[in-house]
Amino acid sequence: MNEGVYVLKASGRLSHFVDDLQQGAENIKRQVREFIPLPEVDIVFQDNPHGAIFHTGIGGFTPDRHTVFISLNPNFADFKRTVEVEMPRMLTHELYHAMRWKAQGMDSTLLEYMVTEGLADHFELQVSGGDVQRWDEALTGEELQKFGEMAKQEYHSSNFNYTEWFMGLDEGNIPRWTGYALGFNLVAEYLKNHPDKKSSDLYAVKAGEFVGGL
Repeated sequence: MNEGVYVLKASGRLSHFVDDLQQGAENIKRQVREFIPLPEVDIVFQDNPHGAIFHTGIGGFTPDRHTVFISLNPNFADFKRTVEVEMPRMLTHELYHAMRWKAQGMDSTLLEYMVTEGLADHFELQVSGGDVQRWDEALTGEELQKFGEMAKQEYHSSNFNYTEWFMGLDEGNIPRWTGYALGFNLVAEYLKNHPDKKSSDLYAVKAGEFVGGL
């Protein structure tokens, strides 16, 4: 294989965690490959607090099927836990994105983004058996219905406001993490209606199938 795991060390703040990150990432790749036929993927860990989620100290980005970037905040209060617990969860999520890239490419519509995030988080739960992530439970039942109806108007739009739908804006009307919660719920409903399926079976399923084939 030509893939590798890289820890960027220029800041000096990740130097003490290189072995843990590299070995942990290799273990996660092996584990993920027990569930899905993962393509060759380079994993890059970087000291990038601005790319990390505020309550976990870590964030992820997968721009294509061969590359995963993991952003870390070494100043996070419990960074050791971030490396040991949150990193495997985040990396599992991002590796599923790489598999979906390989299987069907990625379009830039709101529906595709929602479904892709929902699938990745369901897959992470399938692999880890952990608790549902905070962002996946960000909305109440009433809010899921309300913002789900709003989202339908932009399902096939590539000009939607990603920051508003997924991160929330102070001046906006859409709560933080709405896109994640809606996507997680769409996948949950699909799995409920297809009890013979798991998220590991769905990486090539078109986003429209999760909303009745639209």
